[in-house]
Parts: sequence; C-alpha cells; structure tokens
Amino acid sequence: MDEEQTLRLEELNAARRQDEIEAELAREAGLDDAESDATEVGADTAPASASSVIVLLGFAKDGFDLVMTALGIGLIPFVGQIPGMLFTVFLIYYQWSHGMFSGGSLVKKALSIGASLLDNVPGIHLLPLSGVAMWISRNVISRTA
Repeated sequence: MDEEQTLRLEELNAARRQDEIEAELAREAGLDDAESDATEVGADTAPASASSVIVLLGFAKDGFDLVMTALGIGLIPFVGQIPGMLFTVFLIYYQWSHGMFSGGSLVKKALSIGASLLDNVPGIHLLPLSGVAMWISRNVISRTA
C-alpha cells in the first residue's frame, strides 16, 4: 500500500469512529432510533394546535366586537362593521388554509360559515357566534386530521 491509500484508510477509520462515538452519546442520552421516530411522528399533531388557535381567534373576535361596541365605534352603521368583517375574512381564510373545508359534514361547514357571516350583523355581533363557529371548525378539523 502506498502512502495515499494509507491516509485514505486512516480518514475513513476516523470518520467511522466519530459516527460510533456520536451513536454512543445518543444512546447514553436516551435518544435511540425508536424515540427519534416517535418524535418525527409527533410532527403530525399540527392540525390539533391549529384548531386550538382557530377557537382562540374566534373568541378574540367576539371580545373585539364587544370592545368596539363599548367604545361606540361598533355602533356606527357601516364604518363600525368594517373591522369585524376583516376579522371574519381572516378567520375564514385561516379555516380554509388549515383544512376545515377538506372533509367533514357539509352541515357543519355551512353552520360555521353561516355563523361567521351572521356575526357581522349589527346587534347579533354581540353574541359569541365567531367562537362557536370556530369551535365547530375545530371539531371538523380534529375528525378529518
């Protein structure tokens, strides 16, 4: 064997030893292959967290409507409804982008969208319809995920 091949063998052995050391450290830390696979599978729980965010945003919109009405801005016929309508558009987009419309009952979808839109009618907007609509959406997402 010449000198070049000897150096190459030493590099390969050093790399192999480094891999063995890293594997041993991972075993000592308790991270074997089964646990790392379980961690990767846990990444599929995103719809559950997204559905919790949807419900919180729905009730935040209801609180926003109450604050706007208490300040008197929500009582202005057209101008007072614009912030709530924008919030509703955002909520429907959020539902759409997180799979609310990909499965589940057509009746639940219609109730969710209807309640979201009905929540922008003056007087009715004081009811917690957005929060209820997002709760329905959460149920649809959790069953289809």
